[in-house]
Amino acid sequence: MHRLIGEQVLQGCATRYVRRFTTPLDGKWRADDADVVLEIDFPSQRHVDAFFAIVQDPAVAMMIADDEARLFHAPSMQTYLLDERESTLPAVR
Repeated sequence: MHRLIGEQVLQGCATRYVRRFTTPLDGKWRADDADVVLEIDFPSQRHVDAFFAIVQDPAVAMMIADDEARLFHAPSMQTYLLDERESTLPAVR
């Protein structure tokens, strides 16, 4: 359900909406571990602003908040702005 809400509110604003589910390499979950990382790509700041305008609508904000309350531990949720830098690596043999 949450994925569908994301797809609905991001439509026309984002070019990519990806959920990455995590597994600790040592197999040991800790209390503050994230089990999912959500990535959203926007083509421009204008599109970011448009998205945040949409989620400020009280009905949209309530729909998202109600669904998040069923899925996530709100105090542990964090939001980051990423500045991606890609390295060029030699071809894999």
